[in-house]
Amino acid sequence: MIPADNDHPTSAGRPLSADPGSDLRFSPRPNRAHEIAWRAWDDEAFDEARRAGKPVLLAISAVWCHWCHVMDETTYSDVRVIAAIAAGFVAVRIDNDRRPDLNRRYNMGGWPTIAFLTPSGDVLTGATYLPPDQLLTLLERVRDYYAEHRDELAGAAAGGAGAAPAAHAVATPPAATAATDLAAAAAAVCRGIAALYDPLHGGLGTEPKFPAPEALSLLLTAGVRHGDERLLAMALHSLDALAAGEIHDAVEHGFFRYATRRDWSAPHYEKMLDDNARLALLYLDAFAFTGRAPYADIAAAVIDYLTTVLQVPGAPLFFGSQDADEHYYSYDAVGRARVAVKPALDRTIFVDGSALAARALLRAAVLFERPDLLNTALSAADHLWERGHGRHGMVHYLGGPVDGLLGDQSQMAAALLDAYEATGDRTCLARARLLADWALERLHSRDGRFTDRSGATAAAPAGVRDAPLPVLEGGAEMADDLTRLAALGGEAAYREEAARTLAAYAGDAAAAGPQGASWALAVMRFAEHPTHIVVVGSRGDAQAGALLRAGLRIAEPLRSVQLLDPDADAETIARDGYAVKTGSAAAFVCLAGVCLAPTSDPARLAELVAGPARD
Repeated sequence: MIPADNDHPTSAGRPLSADPGSDLRFSPRPNRAHEIAWRAWDDEAFDEARRAGKPVLLAISAVWCHWCHVMDETTYSDVRVIAAIAAGFVAVRIDNDRRPDLNRRYNMGGWPTIAFLTPSGDVLTGATYLPPDQLLTLLERVRDYYAEHRDELAGAAAGGAGAAPAAHAVATPPAATAATDLAAAAAAVCRGIAALYDPLHGGLGTEPKFPAPEALSLLLTAGVRHGDERLLAMALHSLDALAAGEIHDAVEHGFFRYATRRDWSAPHYEKMLDDNARLALLYLDAFAFTGRAPYADIAAAVIDYLTTVLQVPGAPLFFGSQDADEHYYSYDAVGRARVAVKPALDRTIFVDGSALAARALLRAAVLFERPDLLNTALSAADHLWERGHGRHGMVHYLGGPVDGLLGDQSQMAAALLDAYEATGDRTCLARARLLADWALERLHSRDGRFTDRSGATAAAPAGVRDAPLPVLEGGAEMADDLTRLAALGGEAAYREEAARTLAAYAGDAAAAGPQGASWALAVMRFAEHPTHIVVVGSRGDAQAGALLRAGLRIAEPLRSVQLLDPDADAETIARDGYAVKTGSAAAFVCLAGVCLAPTSDPARLAELVAGPARD
């Protein structure tokens, strides 16, 4: 491999609203980058490189990335660079958000990424942002190196060298791991994250500072469930600091992607859908667990941002991100009102991001008693399913060719399970089961982990560095979905698969730092048997509805709630012992697998959960 010659930082900002059907998205300011003969990531581009005896220049950009736009306006607009690329390379350009699987394989440490590949898709070298003269030098070096070594590189590719990442080569299933061992490993992950806590400004680490909502959720959840005041204080201090910092847009609500300074100041101003949905869920949980009104206020403001700015006009779906315009965001409310053109939106509708937004709205609907949010969230789930579900699971973004990615399956399944808990609609449960079954069949590797995509994923050229990769976060989220399906559907096989998956990821999570948080949270749900509330009653019955709403408001992390209809769920009610003799709606509170006597009083549910849980 040629050593990379690059020391330029990456940054973020000024995204571009663009056609959802195209990955060729350039800086919104004047540039000539479009004059390069960019190709799509497909078989034809790599076949052309092979026929022409040229390496591939892969450019990975992001719609919100400031330095990507600078590179378009300078480096890729330089006539010398345009000519050199045309003469010596086949140029392929992809969007990071639309092809997270390719970014995972080829990113060189930031955006923009410049990766030089063989026609077989193996990496020669790469860099992040480069000014014109430095890129010209690198283009010459790569061109000469490839011309000199082309035959041996082709031979290595034909022999299979580097065809599959080593991480996927493990084929031995994990040995059975006791729930207590998994819980101990999850506790170690939590301690490791706590060790990164910044006691001065909250959050994790120093700078740059990302909100890390999953890691803070772990500290919050463990603090509440285990009565650990130290972890709880870390989480709440971090939430207070985030809300008070410049990373929080106090004028138009929502949070920016990250701050460059330790005290949450000097943020990069892009606003991402998934970040804000996760932060809304985090603040909603903090409000539910502590009852502190400021957390409700922040959560409500983020929900307002999602529904008034990022929501698609006239549709229950959500755009992917909003422009980072540092000048606009430097104004106060009066100054912004005078700006005619607001920061642009990336109008791509990503399935995983919209599913996360639906989950946030469902949680807010319960805590704030807002049926409008419930209706929007349920409509979002229906729209995503009707427009985004196909032969290869959920697509990655509506109107695009990419499907079968793990993150879309896990987040959509989670949103459907949330919708089932909120309504008792068994269609949502059945759809979540379909996604889980597809993922188990197509994405579950022999070593027990889930891969980020299947070998048959659309828009992935066969044989071009397309071996599936095991990924921790999406795999942990899918394991959590499986645990929830086992609890809500009564199917032990899902719990067995969840156990196998969590055990397989134990080593990855231990070394992942804050990225291990989703795994630790999934282990907590699996190993600690959180409260499960079963309401027996018809979906249209007022008493059943009151009990369901009371169950959903129970302030216990990781609790689950379901409504069983005596007609539609008669077999489950009889099998699991939930029969109600009185004929009226009633609720069972089940703690660590043991169900208490039923109650028909919604006010009693919280008492039943709190009393025995503390004995």
